[in-house]
Amino acid sequence: QYTYMNNSQIVDHYRREGVSESIEFEGVSLSTRTYEPNTENPITLIGVCGGPGLNKQHLAPLSVLSEDGYRVVLYDQHNTGKSDDHPKPYDIGTFIKGLYQVVSNYEDVVIVGHSWGSMLALEYAVNKNNIKGLVGSAPLFDSKENSQIAKTRRAELISPEKAEFMSDVEDNSVIPDEGLYRDIEDDAMEILGLKTPVPKFLKRWVFDEFNSDMYEEMWGRSEFHVDEKSVLYDWSIKSSLNEIDCPVLLTTGEDDLFGYHDLYQAENMMDCKSTVNIIKDASHTPHWETKVEFRRVLLSWLSSQIN
Repeated sequence: QYTYMNNSQIVDHYRREGVSESIEFEGVSLSTRTYEPNTENPITLIGVCGGPGLNKQHLAPLSVLSEDGYRVVLYDQHNTGKSDDHPKPYDIGTFIKGLYQVVSNYEDVVIVGHSWGSMLALEYAVNKNNIKGLVGSAPLFDSKENSQIAKTRRAELISPEKAEFMSDVEDNSVIPDEGLYRDIEDDAMEILGLKTPVPKFLKRWVFDEFNSDMYEEMWGRSEFHVDEKSVLYDWSIKSSLNEIDCPVLLTTGEDDLFGYHDLYQAENMMDCKSTVNIIKDASHTPHWETKVEFRRVLLSWLSSQIN
């Protein structure tokens, strides 16, 4: 049993209850915010932000899980939020090292990643064995495959002319009309539900420190298209999923722009205890869109697989 919190209450809890600290990593400081429960020896949930380029405020709804007896640690990856900049170029290995430094400060850790954070969490679980479990919210498993799924769904929701224009722009990496391109992308994303759940004040609060340069270098200029020059263009975790040896929860919204069928495919590729839960009335950010159901799903899985 728990008390429902609306967006404003979540923001207030995030600001009021957390303790800001820092963890050193290869000469830079990673900013963390910790929420302690009123229990002894709690399981620690470490939230890994999406983007790439988002800050820990985007995972503020996770902070309320401290009310359910879990320690919650949210952190800014290097070059994001209040963390220091790490020398470029960006590479997944450096992000894994940073996450390892955070995880190493605690025992009985479950990583909770969102979107890009899920990609990083899956990579971590393949390469490290010091966690009790992993939650992938709105996870991706293959950049090019998931990008194609998103573009296919977009084509079903906007006019053929607009879809063709967007594809030409993305395939040729040239934007002849920046304004039209962004208007069409915003229309498609709103139809898919990616922006609608978050009020305007919350968008400003969450995205105020968004590192758009990191996003473009890691993924590209469009949510729907991974650029061939980006760090993540050839990324795929599918062939390594069977190497994960901790319990895994994969969850996303039924209307996720990257689809949800590949969550079941990924589950079949895993040898560990894995669970898939698709949340109705949600898209790519179920922790904001359907806060009560997302919390219920997470707590149910933690209770059955981790506690």
